[in-house]
Amino acid sequence: MSIKIKIFLVAIIALAGYLIIDLIIETEGERVEAVIHSAKTMVEEEDLGLLDLIDPDFQYQEYGYEDVANNLTDFYHRFDRIRIDLKIDRVLVTNSLAECSLKARITGVLDSMPVLLFGEILSRSPVVVRLRKKGGRWLIRRVDAS
Repeated sequence: MSIKIKIFLVAIIALAGYLIIDLIIETEGERVEAVIHSAKTMVEEEDLGLLDLIDPDFQYQEYGYEDVANNLTDFYHRFDRIRIDLKIDRVLVTNSLAECSLKARITGVLDSMPVLLFGEILSRSPVVVRLRKKGGRWLIRRVDAS
């Protein structure tokens, strides 16, 4: 067997090993994205378990964790259905902090009428979600919307 074929085979084996490891190992960025998608699903399903994804130091505008905890059930009951359309643009992870830049549109349906809660009618609006890792879990700490 020629040296070129041996080098080629080694390269193929190394690439296959990398692909297998990439499939098995979940990166911190992927874990952050999973939290964002879980939060989206929980809101759409009106799941109070959403509070488990929120850091006790949470901040959105003038609202904190207690505001969310005290008003989440009422928010869910205001609408027949809630739909979130989002696209994650970028995730940056530094140690125990993460920043997820995304675009979102949130609509509620009330008596068969859609109500725009966040975003533009025909497009998504920019949002930055900041997370903190506590006890091995990523928690949503802050939401900044334009």
